[in-house]
Amino acid sequence: MSEPRRTDTKTLVKALRILSREIHCKDGVATAAIAEGADRIEELLLTTAEVGVLNRAIGLTERRAEETSCIHVAGYLIEDAETLRGIKKRLGCDP
Repeated sequence: MSEPRRTDTKTLVKALRILSREIHCKDGVATAAIAEGADRIEELLLTTAEVGVLNRAIGLTERRAEETSCIHVAGYLIEDAETLRGIKKRLGCDP
């Protein structure tokens, strides 16, 4: 049996945001739960990206000095910071 197709995470977050605006209930619990679900998924995306950046930084610093100069490490960290800023901007979390 094949795996069911999965929606792209960003698309899922957008769909949840639309549902939280469109669904109307008396007590507002359903809309609040859907909106919070979208918020938490976005937080997980950012956390995952941040962990990736940290893992890369740790890996670079653990290499022997003759393999990677400090300039190269700094360059990679700057690239990763730019990537993280781009992810935050796309998710609307840019300060």
